[in-house]
Amino acid sequence: MADDGITAGYVAIDGVRTFYEETGPDDGEDVVLVHTAGADSLEWRYVLPELGANGYHAYTLDLPGHGKSLPHPDGHLANMHAIAEFVWSFADAVGVDAPVVAGCSIGGDVVLDLAAHHADSLTGVVCLEGALRTPTYPEGFLAMMETASGMPAFERFYHHASIHCHGEDAIRERVEEHAFFHQHAIQEVTHADLTAWNKHDVRERADEITCPVLYVYGEYDYFLLREYVEETADALPSCQLLTMEGIGHYPMLESDQFVDEMLSFLEQSSDR
Repeated sequence: MADDGITAGYVAIDGVRTFYEETGPDDGEDVVLVHTAGADSLEWRYVLPELGANGYHAYTLDLPGHGKSLPHPDGHLANMHAIAEFVWSFADAVGVDAPVVAGCSIGGDVVLDLAAHHADSLTGVVCLEGALRTPTYPEGFLAMMETASGMPAFERFYHHASIHCHGEDAIRERVEEHAFFHQHAIQEVTHADLTAWNKHDVRERADEITCPVLYVYGEYDYFLLREYVEETADALPSCQLLTMEGIGHYPMLESDQFVDEMLSFLEQSSDR
């Protein structure tokens, strides 16, 4: 059944029964959307139908062990390049051609990794709240998070973290909605995601990211230090930095302005 023109299905990727949603005309320019740590494709629910309505052929997927996708047979992926290559395999399996890839948080790191290795096959990148490197979590915190005994109230932590890392101008009902489904994240999956986030570093391949990049940073994001944002923006050959005032770690949820900015970037990229 379609909702706002959205259909859903499963595809086998690297032995993983992978859930995805799809919208837009088959002949539209392809866009692939990647979610944040511990979350799933639902995070893009305010963006996906807008892309389809504007003529783009857009997909969003649940990464292995997230949402409706089964875990990876090799265990939870704790390496950003491995996650990125899984997304690339998904794109190949569903038949996308020269897509724009967009992602937030670990999804932002994923799309920068994809651009560092596949820039010639991409039309563009939309990176939200990611960077060339993101070593922002203390090792002790990740060690505590590794077991239920180390962080027995993980669900409440993730609920409150989700609320407080949104900006003061975020649409309030969306903040509450996001906090509700974020608290259902699986601890060991999220631990692997954040381990990948901490180890991610593609600075040495920054010059390889030759496709256009829309780089989105919410000024209230306390998960990502401004110094890493500036380092990334300065290093990328073709980067448009958009700082969103009053917005935090989840611009695609917090503000309808993001959709307008993304559509404008997509139009510019398709004209190149």
